[in-house]
Amino acid sequence: MSSLFLSYWTVLVAELIGDRSIYTVASLAMRFQPRWVFCGIAAAFCGKMLVAVWCGRLLSELPPLWTGAISAVTFLTSAACIWWHQENWETPDAGVPGKPPARPPLDERGLGGLLFGLLRRVG
Repeated sequence: MSSLFLSYWTVLVAELIGDRSIYTVASLAMRFQPRWVFCGIAAAFCGKMLVAVWCGRLLSELPPLWTGAISAVTFLTSAACIWWHQENWETPDAGVPGKPPARPPLDERGLGGLLFGLLRRVG
């Protein structure tokens, strides 16, 4: 039961931090009739969930060896990309205005990955 609550709160926090669609909905509702905005959002959400369920079903039918291999390749590719781009993060003139910071801040992608990794360890 604790895994259920942990997964619920992890997804809730990730959605609240990473999802900017509420701003889009608010701006559309101010511009158009709210009922049409609601109908469009409901249709888009249903379509997104249909694709997510379909992809999840396809993934569940893969052999565990393939799923593990795909996960490992994805993880190693992400690690290599971060490693190679890390050189660009540290610049000698990082304190100069208009230049990127020495390290990128923890944004929603990094936080989502961190929460997913924690959930994966617990579950």
